[in-house]
Amino acid sequence: MARFAVIGAGAWGTALACHAARLGHAVTMWAFESEVAAEITGSHANSPYLPDVELPESITASTDAGAAVTRADVVLLVPPSQHLRRVTAGLSARIAAHAVVVVATKGIEERSLKLMSEVLAETMPEVAAERVVFLSGPSFAREVARGLPTDVVLAARDLQAARALQPLLHAPTFRTYASADPVGVQIGGAFKNVIAVATGACDGLEFGPKARARSHPHVHG
Repeated sequence: MARFAVIGAGAWGTALACHAARLGHAVTMWAFESEVAAEITGSHANSPYLPDVELPESITASTDAGAAVTRADVVLLVPPSQHLRRVTAGLSARIAAHAVVVVATKGIEERSLKLMSEVLAETMPEVAAERVVFLSGPSFAREVARGLPTDVVLAARDLQAARALQPLLHAPTFRTYASADPVGVQIGGAFKNVIAVATGACDGLEFGPKARARSHPHVHG
């Protein structure tokens, strides 16, 4: 079993923390809000971001990101894309030399239009790109938190890094696939969010299945 530090206590970070804890890993989360950290540790819940989901009792949370990553074997970065730069600045010095850094943040930095890999190269230059893995897939936080089936991709410049992470996260209901295309996986994850917003708008406006289908760029006819 491994020591996981999950940096980001939103819905997706909490769901991944739940999954890792269920597999027997020691999980420490970092939360920006002290009340969220206290609720996760004390009440095994995260009502602001993942209500009505009971968290494993083994998960603890802190507001000190540096302390959370110090002894971790796997550092899982899950802040919103617009906050990844701020959250990771100065953090690499506290990460162990053997640790794998996993980026589960999806999106493109708004002002610079940079991928998360490009942001990380600027804020954590001490962490070699070969140690960085990108986790993405068509997944929903609430479903992952409840243990419902999903598939994800683990992509890294060094395929061995992705393959080394696979057995730590793979489960019958959480299947992991390795990829050597981190750029493609990042772009796909960001693009998926755009499609999700478009299809959600079509549903909300009750435009029907044809408009919903046409919100996907590969559907014609």
